[in-house]
Amino acid sequence: MKLIYSFWTYPIRSRKEDKRNRLAGGWPHTRYHYLSWILSCLLAKKHHGKIDLYTDDYGKELLIDNLELPYNNVHVALNDLEKEYSSDLWTIGKTMTLKLVNEPFLHIDSDVYLFGKINRKILNGGLVCQNLTKNLDVYDNIFKEVHKLDHCPAYFKRNPKEDLISINAGVIGGNNLKRIHEIAEEVFNFVNSNKDCIHKIDNSELTLLIDQYIYYCLFDKKQINPLFDSVDQIFTEVLKWHVLPQKSRYVHALGFSKRNPHTIVQLESRLAYHFPDEYNRYAKKLELVNILEQKNDQVDRRFKAYSFLENSTFSEIIEKPIVLSPSHIVINGNIQNKATGEKIPLEGLNNVLPVFEEPTTMLEVVDYLKSLKVNESEEDISNRVYEFIMDKIIYHDQLTFD
Repeated sequence: MKLIYSFWTYPIRSRKEDKRNRLAGGWPHTRYHYLSWILSCLLAKKHHGKIDLYTDDYGKELLIDNLELPYNNVHVALNDLEKEYSSDLWTIGKTMTLKLVNEPFLHIDSDVYLFGKINRKILNGGLVCQNLTKNLDVYDNIFKEVHKLDHCPAYFKRNPKEDLISINAGVIGGNNLKRIHEIAEEVFNFVNSNKDCIHKIDNSELTLLIDQYIYYCLFDKKQINPLFDSVDQIFTEVLKWHVLPQKSRYVHALGFSKRNPHTIVQLESRLAYHFPDEYNRYAKKLELVNILEQKNDQVDRRFKAYSFLENSTFSEIIEKPIVLSPSHIVINGNIQNKATGEKIPLEGLNNVLPVFEEPTTMLEVVDYLKSLKVNESEEDISNRVYEFIMDKIIYHDQLTFD
């Protein structure tokens, strides 16, 4: 299956600030927007081979002529959209792309990172998406607003007592091209029929309807294949950089997560670790402080953890001794960062951190918690301990592999 990306740059070039910061793709600075494009593209290329880009002239100049991203084919097909559509409708370029592709495909957003191949069985679906969503709070306001439009199709008229189901389109595509094209056409029909009044509502939120909700409503539910069976309201399951690659091979840095400092650090660190030559080139081009050229013990520990996790079995990981990181100390009921003085109380699961003053394995922590007869299954305890310890190693540098 062909993997494709789209980049309609009018929302960036229009220079309109908004609450979702579309000038930088939602990132706190344009450099991270570019790093996200680079990492997403290189990972997709590495694991899936052929990748295509649909964009406009400025997008080609930025991603191809300047950043030299290795797309196999570049389709400059989105230039005319800005003549007809507001830059607030920032997903309309993606909709046009879905309408143009003429073979089975999967569209990848630039903030989605594939650390492995996607299951072929899932890719056989008529419509493939990241996950289904249920009763997301953000849709409440949208549905109150959408009825102000002159043309409000039947699929927007719903029983408020029924669950509101949609898809997340971090990835979207599939094999039923006829239906995908028909729904993309319906999106344009909906937008075009409301051109004179669409300014009455928040277009940045309306994009969620045209990018996601309409596809779920109008597609045969039996043909929809989500990558994830279950994702919570804050999308925890797709934000887990710290459990790569054993527990997940997919990250989507959606919305609010782009402003999380851990996301920024992991984005740059993963690019530097997996693609060091490319990172060195882009660091110079984007005027970054090159983390590969600095002597930084924390970065060294992070990269050693990446390498160990990437090249070890799950059994080897949970049996590997772990110790308190040299950057932290346990003192007076807190774990304290030696450099900054920041203290975190030893409460909840943090209570186990003092045991790592001596080499201790995850398996030993699991056995200890089981001995307390907590009201959890062994599997739940093991998962909780694994995620907790990997959080401390990958995000916080409070623990490290011995």
